[in-house]
Amino acid sequence: FRSQQFTKTLGNWQFTLTSEYSYTLAGRIVGRHEYPATPPDGIIALDLAVVNGELLKKDILSFFTFEMGFHTLKYSYDLPNALGLTEAYIDEHISNNHLVFLNATLEKSVQDAPEGSCMILTGKLVDIRGTSAGHQYLVNTSTVRNDAYPEGCEIILVESFTPVACGDRSVGEFTDRA
Repeated sequence: FRSQQFTKTLGNWQFTLTSEYSYTLAGRIVGRHEYPATPPDGIIALDLAVVNGELLKKDILSFFTFEMGFHTLKYSYDLPNALGLTEAYIDEHISNNHLVFLNATLEKSVQDAPEGSCMILTGKLVDIRGTSAGHQYLVNTSTVRNDAYPEGCEIILVESFTPVACGDRSVGEFTDRA
């Protein structure tokens, strides 16, 4: 994969989105936080909290609580030991994803997806650089699954979005970075 750059103008801000990786996110939406299109933070239109893997199995999510805030996801759980899920496994199968769009129709499709639904989203992991009248906005994406806040969020330039049945095998595991 070769580095790619994309641009977006929002108000009097000019943003450059730099990508080193393609990315596929598949799973169940367990939280969402929408942002107004006010620059510079509005370059990120929506955060989606997504779970996958063993966390998709019947009734496991009933042991979890999720809380979304400004670019944050907090979660807690009280799982029976018999389920055998480790803290590391859980942390690697829950993600807060900051979504950026260049296509308004695609953005609306993702924003209309309800919590509890499952999906496959593809795009590029991007670092964002913005400038406006001497001001700068800089934010970098995560490129690994075992980091933590604030570095632990993927910033995805969304290229496609497909709602799928939650039992579909394709929502079982997270990422495909190339």
